[in-house]
Amino acid sequence: MARRALAAMALAALLWGSALAWSAAEPWLKAGTLFTDGVLRLPVRPLTWVTSEPERHEISWGESGTSSAGRGVLTLPAGAGPHPALVLALGAEAARPDDPRVMRLTDALARLGVGTLHPLSAALDSGLVEPAEVERLVGAWRALGADPRVESRRVGFVGLSVGGSLSLIAAAHDQIADDVWFVMAVGPYADAGLLAAETASGLFEAGDGRYAWEPRPITRRVVLRSLASVAGGEEPAAALLAPGGYEEALARMRETEAGVEAWIEALSPLTHLDGLAAPFYLLHDRADRFVPWPHSELIADAHPPEIYHRTDLFEHVEPKPDSVGPLYTDGWRLWRLFARILGEADDPAGPE
Repeated sequence: MARRALAAMALAALLWGSALAWSAAEPWLKAGTLFTDGVLRLPVRPLTWVTSEPERHEISWGESGTSSAGRGVLTLPAGAGPHPALVLALGAEAARPDDPRVMRLTDALARLGVGTLHPLSAALDSGLVEPAEVERLVGAWRALGADPRVESRRVGFVGLSVGGSLSLIAAAHDQIADDVWFVMAVGPYADAGLLAAETASGLFEAGDGRYAWEPRPITRRVVLRSLASVAGGEEPAAALLAPGGYEEALARMRETEAGVEAWIEALSPLTHLDGLAAPFYLLHDRADRFVPWPHSELIADAHPPEIYHRTDLFEHVEPKPDSVGPLYTDGWRLWRLFARILGEADDPAGPE
C-alpha cells in the first residue's frame, strides 16, 4: 500500500510538473508557430493539421454617415468563444483582406485562438490619410468588443505603417483608452508634418546628425494626396513638398494654414500619446525607406513602450526574402514579443 501510495504521488507530481511545464512553454510554442506560419509563411503548414478552419465574413458597424461607421472582414477561431481579438490596421495603399499574405496572417492568428477585424477604407486604399480613419478604428474596436464571440476585455490593435500610427491615436481616444488590451505598431510615423518635411528634403534627422534617404514612391504619393485634401489641391500641396533643405521643408510644414496644421495635429501620434493607457509594443526596420526609423525613437522617448526593437528582418513591414541572417539576431525578439501577447491571451485571469 505504501509503495502504491508513493507511486501514485510520484505520478501525480510528474503530471503536475508536466502541466506546469506545458503551461510555461505553450505561449512560446504558439509564438514560434505564429512567426513561422503567419509571418515567414513557410510552405508547409502543420498548424492546419491540428486546428479547425476559422470563420471569416464581412461585418459592418455604426450608423451610416457617422464618422465611426465602417465595415470590415472579421476572422474568428472556430467555436463559440469568447476569444481575444485584434483590430488589424494595415495602412495606406495596403494589401486587401483577400490578399494571400493577409489571409495567411489572420488565419494563423485565428487557429492560435485570436480573432481579427480588418477594417475596410476606400480612402486609405487610394492613399488618402484623414482624421476620419481614427474614428473608424475606434468604431471597429467597439464592434469587436460587442460581439458575443469576443472577449471584451481582450480587444487590442495591431497596426502596420500608417496603420500603426492610426492605431496609437485610436487607442489613446478618451472614450476607449482605459479599456484597450494593447497596441502593437510596426513602422509607424510619429509626426505627420515631420514625415512630409523629410519626404520633401530627402533628409531625416537622427540623434547624431542628418542622413540622406530616398522615400519610396508610395510615401510620396500618400503624403501628397493627403496634404492635397487639406491644402486646397495638389498644386499647393506640391509647393509644400517642393525640394529644399531640411530646415526649409520643416518650416514650410510648421508655418502652414490652419487646415494643414489641424491635419498634422489630428494624425500625429506624438500629440496623442498622453492619453494612451494600454501597454504598447513597437517595431521598426532599421533601413526603412517608407518611414525613417527615428519616428519610432520619438514615440519611444515620449511614451516608453513595453518592448521596442529596431530590426533587420523586415522591409518596412514585409518580411525580407533574404532575412536568414537577421533571423538569428532579431528573430528571437519577435518570438519573445509574440509569446508575451499569446501568453496574455491564454491567461485565465485576464487583463488587470
